[in-house]
Amino acid sequence: MRPSWNNKLGRPRREKKEIIADLVRAVQSEQGNFTQREAVLTRVYYKIRVPYTRFRKHLTAAVEEALVRLVENRLFITHMGEEFLVNHDKVLAIVGRAKDDHTLLAASL
Repeated sequence: MRPSWNNKLGRPRREKKEIIADLVRAVQSEQGNFTQREAVLTRVYYKIRVPYTRFRKHLTAAVEEALVRLVENRLFITHMGEEFLVNHDKVLAIVGRAKDDHTLLAASL
């Protein structure tokens, strides 16, 4: 795992799974904006804020992992994609709590 560092915009560097989670979450939010339950490829690309070559790489990974389906430049979230987001959020909550506990423990020493 590579260490996190801030880029030019002052945001922490995202790992691959974080970018894929952002991609799946963007598809999910875009589907809420359309009655047809689809997300337009370009809108998802703009939402996750990565260079296009990396976007295509992460999109391919998300499709191969069956988190989203790509049909004629439209994206659809799959059941596995929804489960991935739920589990990803659970892990982030656990890590956040552990980090807070560690900070409190270190401060008390």
